[in-house]
Amino acid sequence: MTTSDYARRTTRPGRWRWSPIASAPELTFKMMNAETQLMYASDYPHWDMDLPSPIYDLPFLNEAQKRQILGGNAKRVFSLDGAVSAQKAQRRAAASAPR
Repeated sequence: MTTSDYARRTTRPGRWRWSPIASAPELTFKMMNAETQLMYASDYPHWDMDLPSPIYDLPFLNEAQKRQILGGNAKRVFSLDGAVSAQKAQRRAAASAPR
């Protein structure tokens, strides 16, 4: 068995770095209209959670598309208002205050 055969048989489908066809992830994202249809889920707080780095590292997505997948689509689908905690609001105000 070659290394590429082993990688194809043992890697999870969501892990694209072993893909034998370099454009397969990009094509898949285009086919599913990922910019508006895909929502990132980490399965936090479990020990086997997925970090968002696989999305960050995709070279064919621009910054706006990554933001949509990592939170914007969920915000739209679930009608989240983007409310922030009092502590976060204070930090934002302090950071934007003139010095």
